[in-house]
Amino acid sequence: PTIALKPAEGRRVRHRDGRIFAMGGETVPGSSYYLRLLDAGDLEPCDLRKPRSRKPASKGSTSA
Repeated sequence: PTIALKPAEGRRVRHRDGRIFAMGGETVPGSSYYLRLLDAGDLEPCDLRKPRSRKPASKGSTSA
């Protein structure tokens, strides 16, 4: 399983390979490395789902 995480406010967190974690968050494996950082407060859960785009209302529709 994977989890979506982002660095906590004011934190810079590194991946196991040394890369800096993206401030907007990333999807990572649910390994003990990332779960430990989550428990320590260095990372926090985030929602990386893309927002749904709203379809424009058709010209003939009315709202009541």
